[in-house]
Amino acid sequence: MAAAVGASACSDANDYRPPGCRTNLGNAGFVVEIGGCPVLSSFAILPSDVSVGGSVMLLSTAAASLGETVAFEWTATSGVIADPSAPATTFTCTEPGIAYVTVTVWNAADPTRSCTRSNNGFVECDPVDGGPPGVPDAAPGDAAQGGG
Repeated sequence: MAAAVGASACSDANDYRPPGCRTNLGNAGFVVEIGGCPVLSSFAILPSDVSVGGSVMLLSTAAASLGETVAFEWTATSGVIADPSAPATTFTCTEPGIAYVTVTVWNAADPTRSCTRSNNGFVECDPVDGGPPGVPDAAPGDAAQGGG
């Protein structure tokens, strides 16, 4: 009898199968894992502090169990992500404050049955004048009025 291939990743002694994991009986009776969870192996935001209008690099690497294609999706609470579906892209600050950034990956071979993996971080978007984060720059003519 042939040994099971990938069985430990898709089932345990009680034949439990995690969500997104399915098996296929191959030509020689081998169990082959299809649509397994990707591994999110790295995540970086470089640098993590930039002025409004400036950009930072967003970098992530991930791999699927059988070398299948991994899909990426970057999201942020503010700002603009140049290419949200790329493993490496740029983020541009559009307003002062903290922008939370998340990358989510999944097995693109079968997205309806694959589980997802996510990681997140933040970018500190500083005002252009160098004031404290989260406080917009004063508009011209907004000077305090003296009392008398």
